[in-house]
Amino acid sequence: MAAGRPNGRPNSTQAPRRQRARKRRDPIAEAREAYRPDRIRLVFVAEAPPPADSDRFFYFENVHDADWLFLNLMRALYLDVSDTKLPKCIRERKRELLERFRADGFYLIDASDRPMPAAVTTPAGKCAILERALPALRSTAAELSDGGRVPFILISVTVHDACRDALVRDGVNVLNSEPIPFPRQQWLEVFHERLGTLLRAHLVPTVSS
Repeated sequence: MAAGRPNGRPNSTQAPRRQRARKRRDPIAEAREAYRPDRIRLVFVAEAPPPADSDRFFYFENVHDADWLFLNLMRALYLDVSDTKLPKCIRERKRELLERFRADGFYLIDASDRPMPAAVTTPAGKCAILERALPALRSTAAELSDGGRVPFILISVTVHDACRDALVRDGVNVLNSEPIPFPRQQWLEVFHERLGTLLRAHLVPTVSS
């Protein structure tokens, strides 16, 4: 019988360790990994995940509001939803569209793995946080870019301003030389114009099919 484990029970340090492991479960990382393509053909880089308690993450299947990036990325990529005005009609197809997004080799990551602090609202403040997160992003990009063969598109002005130069120096094939704004209402037209131009110019046979 093992010392310190009478009757085969875990010793006093093991149960708390398992409890801490359960607490460390990361639903955002799990959802992102579940929809990671087997063969990545294009990486989108957004700013940061939403607050953990918001349930608005891009890869969460049941999102009911404020999911502007998902809605408009699907509209930009796929003709059968490009003219769908009612968000509800796109959200009802979210699992199907995420599976399609994965099957087409598209993958979305964030420049910062941590949500933006609520107190940080200015572009300068957000850029400062993204610059501190650059080492981790550069490591991830090096893994995903396959020596520059997999292209990247940076979404939001802050991601472009804080990250583009460093990624390009690392040999990452960043397609957009100008920022693509986050698709909030006032920037929707610019988002679709710039992203659509990139997609048509550089890729992808399945886009808008």
